[in-house]
Amino acid sequence: MSAKSRALGLLAVSCLMPACSSAEHFVDIGLPRSGGIVGSGGAVGGGGAPSEASGGTASFPSVPVSTTERSWASPPKPGETLPGLCDPKAGEDAQAPLGISSAELATRLSKLFWNIAPPDYLLPDAEKRNLRTLGDAACFAQGMLNDPRSAAGVSHFFLDWLDHGALPNLAKDASLYPNFTAETAVAARAAAQAFIGHVFFPDPSMAPQPAPLMALLTAKFGYVNQALSQTLGVPSSSANLEFVEVLPQDRLGLLGQPYFAMVESSATSSSPTRRGNRIGQSFLCTNLPPPPMGVITTAPAPDPSLTTRQAFEAKHTSNPACMACHQLMDEPGFAFEHFDAVGTYRTVEANKPVDTAVSLPSYRFLQWSFGPDKAAGHAGFAQLLAKSEQVRACLSARWIAHSEAVIWDKATPKLPSEVDPQSIAYVLRRGRYSADTTGPLDLNYFDLKQMMLAVVELPTTYAAAASLR
Repeated sequence: MSAKSRALGLLAVSCLMPACSSAEHFVDIGLPRSGGIVGSGGAVGGGGAPSEASGGTASFPSVPVSTTERSWASPPKPGETLPGLCDPKAGEDAQAPLGISSAELATRLSKLFWNIAPPDYLLPDAEKRNLRTLGDAACFAQGMLNDPRSAAGVSHFFLDWLDHGALPNLAKDASLYPNFTAETAVAARAAAQAFIGHVFFPDPSMAPQPAPLMALLTAKFGYVNQALSQTLGVPSSSANLEFVEVLPQDRLGLLGQPYFAMVESSATSSSPTRRGNRIGQSFLCTNLPPPPMGVITTAPAPDPSLTTRQAFEAKHTSNPACMACHQLMDEPGFAFEHFDAVGTYRTVEANKPVDTAVSLPSYRFLQWSFGPDKAAGHAGFAQLLAKSEQVRACLSARWIAHSEAVIWDKATPKLPSEVDPQSIAYVLRRGRYSADTTGPLDLNYFDLKQMMLAVVELPTTYAAAASLR
């Protein structure tokens, strides 16, 4: 990838708001975590409890991104329209009536994809197109989703998982992690957002490209600046985030970014239980029951003679009341033990080699299943997740619930288990669609953009809210 292409790729997450013409662009890492929509004046779903400290918003400073290019995706001038990027094959019931007005659709899709109230030009453009059917809605949505401004809505969706719907507590013990600062945490979250933006918009100078699930979970690239330099093991003296083609230590995908390891750790140690539980909830849609009464749920006390894995295994395998649930949580978490509490890669802990080989149990979400299987570290585990039908079904269910919450102005989305399985199956079918039909069928192909567009094509997306009838 050329230097110009890298710079343009960065704009996928920098040009999120109308003002985007200066030489130095910024990654907006202060998106609402509690479901509020920037510029909309109200909560419309998509997150958990607000953070009292932040007034409901995960408020991080902005981190500049190195680029001198102006994005082709700057908002249209008054009177201009969105590009007509309609896929004629979109939808299995394209002629079904939409049921809401063109302006109402544009308003809802602007909140969903761009995370903002509709710009002035959007509503007249939608009304001019006279959007009447689900096929019309899909065509209009495709133009919006292929605009890099949709990185705002995309990031809102994915970062909600890592933020738990509110500003996370990233305090770390200064005696154990003296080089970890507030700037490290800010840069790590910005790098995670930039990574997501690059998956969806690798090069905005080219025609719209797909966003494969495989790339989200196994891509080797990342972003670094001086604050993240030591954590990633990549030299940098820049305050700006810079693109890195291949990160060291086999860091793969979103879960290999330092931010995931930072959030899912305590102040003193990595936490296999927290990491594995987060993966189970966010990617496999498995929610475990609360621990039995009387069971102590605190993490094992630090023991300098044991690795973190040894300490967790000793505590959780010695108690039969803990074993059943903790196998589901701890085992996938052990795959990430190469990353300490601040996301730095390690091969030795307590003077012993770090063990990341895992034997994964069986998981189930509705009619979809995952495991049992084995994986060698987080890279091997990421490959399994990227190929899993249960992961695709879970992502689809979460996107359906998130989209309906935005469309219906609901503060709390459905649980994944409450989503109609037939709707999930439809989104799964659409996610496998590829514009390239000349090559052999790739069973591991799943396009996140097609997944997102498929929800716009579902009649149920618009049917349940009285305000939209």
